[in-house]
Amino acid sequence: FFDNRSCMSEQRSQFLTAAHVWFTGIGPGSPDLLTVKAHRLISCADVIFHEGEQVNKEILVLRKDNALLVNCEDIAPHENALHCGSFAQGGKLVARLFTGDPCVFSPALEEMDVLQTNGTSCAIIPGISAAFWAAALAQKSLTPKHTHQAFTIMRVPITTPLPQGQSIKDVCLT
Repeated sequence: FFDNRSCMSEQRSQFLTAAHVWFTGIGPGSPDLLTVKAHRLISCADVIFHEGEQVNKEILVLRKDNALLVNCEDIAPHENALHCGSFAQGGKLVARLFTGDPCVFSPALEEMDVLQTNGTSCAIIPGISAAFWAAALAQKSLTPKHTHQAFTIMRVPITTPLPQGQSIKDVCLT
């Protein structure tokens, strides 16, 4: 397929854009469930922001030897975005890793707003959602023919409360 630890110049060039941060989904944690694009970015990035213990170390070893790893697990999204932007503005290839997908239950959009306000562009490399991985692992369909037309993905309402007067059951029935 391709060498885990090599970053060929043509691979690197696809990611190089002036002052740019790549928001990268790393799926449910298994290196063999990374998208090809995420795998290539990780192997080429100069700086990799990751969510600490939430990230499988087997994914982080895919990086090039001199890549800087930054654990941003305990850094506020606004501050983290400023750090990412600083490296990108300095000409570094920056990967901001997210477990699952950057667009599902993550601070990606908040961080992107900060970056764009400060003149740093960004792009998203989607990841495989753990919901899809779990369905595949269980060999179940999320939308079996003739019975289900949709499914709901929601987080436990701890950090993001449900709208007043709604319950989890209400949300799932809509």
